[in-house]
Parts: sequence; C-alpha cells; structure tokens
Amino acid sequence: MGGADRLSSLSNDLLAAVISLLPTREAVRTAALSRRWRSVWFRAHSLILDSRSYGDCSEDIWAYFGRQDDGTQDRLFSNACDILDAAGRCSHAGNLSLTVHGRNKGYFEDVMGWSCRDSYDLMASILGASALRHLEEVRVKFEVVHSPRHCGRDKKLYDWVYKLDPAQLPEHTLRVLDLDNCRLQSPLAVSFPRLSSLRLCKCSSSAKDLEGWIRTAPSLGTVHIEDHDFLYHRSDDDTRRFALHSPSLTALTIVLRPCLSTREHFEVVETPRLHTFKYKGSFNALSMRSQTPNLERVDLTIRRFYDETGYPAKTWFAPFWQLLRNFRHVKAIKLKVPNIEGIAVVDKDVRHEHLFTLPVLERLELRGFLNPAGRTDDAALAVANLLQCCPVLHDLLIRIPTDPYQALYEIETSTQVRVSDFDVSMDVFRRRRFSKEMVVPLMVDPDDDDSSQVGVLPGLTGCRFRCLDNHLKNVTLQFELKELNSFEVCLAKFFAENCMFLETLQIDDGKHNFLRHVNWMVERWRANAPKQRKQTECDSADSSKQAGKRKRRNYRVYNAE
Repeated sequence: MGGADRLSSLSNDLLAAVISLLPTREAVRTAALSRRWRSVWFRAHSLILDSRSYGDCSEDIWAYFGRQDDGTQDRLFSNACDILDAAGRCSHAGNLSLTVHGRNKGYFEDVMGWSCRDSYDLMASILGASALRHLEEVRVKFEVVHSPRHCGRDKKLYDWVYKLDPAQLPEHTLRVLDLDNCRLQSPLAVSFPRLSSLRLCKCSSSAKDLEGWIRTAPSLGTVHIEDHDFLYHRSDDDTRRFALHSPSLTALTIVLRPCLSTREHFEVVETPRLHTFKYKGSFNALSMRSQTPNLERVDLTIRRFYDETGYPAKTWFAPFWQLLRNFRHVKAIKLKVPNIEGIAVVDKDVRHEHLFTLPVLERLELRGFLNPAGRTDDAALAVANLLQCCPVLHDLLIRIPTDPYQALYEIETSTQVRVSDFDVSMDVFRRRRFSKEMVVPLMVDPDDDDSSQVGVLPGLTGCRFRCLDNHLKNVTLQFELKELNSFEVCLAKFFAENCMFLETLQIDDGKHNFLRHVNWMVERWRANAPKQRKQTECDSADSSKQAGKRKRRNYRVYNAE
C-alpha cells in the first residue's frame, strides 16, 4: 500500500530549491515525472556539472594506461550551454559547481581544455554565458578516482591542474569561492567586494595577489587555505612572508604544506573579529600579531619539529609554549602534538619563563603519541604543566594513539577485521561456565585488588592543582590498554583520586573483553581517594620534616675567634 504523496503539496519554488541540490543532468530528468514537473527545473538556481553523470571511469582500464579523451569535455560543454539557454528564459543561475573525476593530471587537463590540442577553455566558455553574469557561488573541484583492479596504487593530486583567471569571475556579485587544484593568475587587478567565504585547497597564486584579494573584501568572514603554493617575486626570496589583513574575518583555517621552506612565513596581522582559528604546520611558520579579543576556539596541529641540522628535535617545549601564549584568552583549545613528553618543561629554573596562565580556558583536548622508549616522568610532567596553566578547566580529553602517525592524522593503521567487544565477552563468559580448568575472576570480585598493581606518576602524583580542587568535572581518556601498570592507567587513577568535583570519568581503553577493561576499577579508586590523599599529605609532611632536620644538622656555629 503506497503512502501519501507529500511532494505534490509542496510549492514549485520549494521543489526548485530541492532540485537545485542535484547534479544538473539529473535535475533535468525530473521533467519526465509529470506535467507539473516539466517546468520545475527551469526555476533551479544552480548549475551543477559532475563528470560522473556521464559514466563511471573507475573501471576503465584503458583510461588508466593512457587513453585520455573520452568525450567528457564536449558533453559537459554542450549540456551546459543547452541548460543555460533553457534556464535563461526564467531566471539567472546563482551557483556554479564543476566537479571532474579522473585518473591523473593529464585527464583533467584534457577535460578542462588545457592540453596542447584543445582550442578552447571549458571553464572560460561556461563563465562567458549570459545566464551566469550574476553568479554568487563558484566551486571547482578535481577528484582522483580509485584505479582499476590490478593497476597498482592510486595517484593523488598535490599540484594545480587548471589555470583560472580571477578576472573571468563576476566581481560585484560573487560571495563564495571554493577552488581545488587551481592556479589563480590574472594580469589585471581584481577585487571582490561581496566575497564572504574563500576556500583554496592545493591551489597556487602570488602571495601579493592573494593578500590584495583578501584585503579588498570587506565582507569576508571565512577563509580556508590548505596546502597552498605561495608564489613570491625574486626580490622577496629572503623574506617570504604572507600577511593576512581582514578586519571582518571570523573563521580562519591554515594548513601549510609539509615541504614548506623554512624561509616562508605566515603572519596573521589584522583579524580583530576572529572567533575560531585552526592551524596545521610547524612552530616557526606562524606568527600571531593581531589582537583577537573575540577568539574562543583554537585547533592546533603541530607537525614534527626539526632543528637546524635537519634532524627531528628532541626537545621543542620552548616554541610550543611561545605559540600557545598567543591564545591566553581562549575558552577551548584542541592540541595535536607529535609526542606528549616533548612539551614538558623539565628544568624548574626556566618554568617561569615558559609557563603562563590561561585564565578562561574551560575545555582542553590533547592528542599525542607516547614514545615507548621515552620517560613516562616527562609525559606526566607535561600533563602537570598543562593543568598548572589551566586554573578553571572544566572538560579534559586526552587521546594517546598507538601509532605516531595517528597523533597527527585521523587514520586507521590496522586493516584487520576485529571481533566485537560483546562477542569476545560472551565467549569468555560461556567458557567460564562449562570449563573447570579455566578460572576467570569476575570483575566485581571484591577480593581481587588489581588496583594495587597501578603505580604513581612522579611529577604529577602528590601535586595540587587548582582546577582539580575546584572546577574539573569531565575527564575522558582514550588509549589502547597493553598492561595494567602503564602510564595511561596511572593517569586514570590519578584523576579518579584527585578530582574533587568529578562528575564523569570516561575511559576508552580499546577492544577488550569485559574482564580487561579499566573502568571497573574507577569506583574503587574513587572510594579510596580520601584515604590516598590523606596518606599523600602525611608523606609530604614527613618529607618536609626530614628536610628540615637535615638542614639543622648541617648548620654549624663558629666562634668569633
């Protein structure tokens, strides 16, 4: 029994808004549904061209081995012209989106008309249509499809594949510009006064031209620059600097290339209204010179730091704390570092030079690899330094991946299919009931005190922190449990025993059965917390007395003679 026809109750304008989200070729096909739908697509305000609408080349083995021209360019251009002529009878198109899926850079150049045998430019021809004179949004994207089976590894695009002249874009109406793998170069000076969102991913342009486009956009609110190739003049070789001036900017994302030259520098000069900031790169490639009183959220992903000799630096706490000092009045910070122990300020004599107070920080997320060959004391000291700098911290999340590459990239290194946690637990429980040789203690056994195997963390255990005594309520720890007396478990025990106003302690210790999880020991740690704190205070008092006795014993009185 069919349901009610709810689409018929919608107005034509609303149906046109829905159709505008579809690729244009599929939107035109809706005209075959009924008489009413014949003219609905004329009202669509978007022109979405997608090469996948003309066939999937993911299994085309001949295109992978060299056959490039498959007619996609002619079909895209002819269909775009036909659709624009039809759409021009009703209204002008406001959005243009072009997505090309191909195998390699040569295929994209053939489709866009940049090969030596092509006589016209596809994008320039489409932008020259009269129906696109009032464009508000322009998106160009190139995606590499997966290679056919038995054809080796997939290729990726790391460079620009199409040269776009910004002078061809509508200057006075353009609001959104989203480009991937494009080189922006124009002999004329252009400006976009209504531009509100700019996204450039793996593009290339002159640094001075891009500075001018951003500076002359008074309504610009969002900027996303990722893996951009900044081109400099020969006279700027010694000082390759990109200065960002945008008084209206509220959201900024900067992802610098891993192979960025040490001479290149990104400076945030004037962004007084900045609200969110995301950065991925090295310490020495970023400078925050602008005052940002409205900044609330910061996401920092720090790549591996190299010294002057080109080798990875062993200690890099100084540039880390210097960079973090720029965000002293931020409420939420997300940190991704190569390894946790690298941010620890070990020397007590220099802590006052590097450590500072984050007076309004309420949420902190730390993600970093823990070196198995390193000292856990330094990792504990790094956590202690952060807790000392955050007196009003409410929420804390610490992620310790098992792979160093997971510390900086959201990837899954293992491709094996894992058995679910529930299936493992049920299997152990069934074997416990029917096997006399297998003796498995229950996790709620009061006589089994595994918490005694969990040690302490020098530099962290026994220290008092203002956030733990008054503010910290939610703590989340994510790691892969390997042994009970590990740094991660000791850290969980520390928070369970020392957080006075703790409401939630969530521990994700990986895929284990119900007997191996650490969570069942949290309640025991919380119950023993007052006794443990009292014992710690007594031990510290005894240590102070012993230190005082040693001082008095070494004190001598000499006569005037």
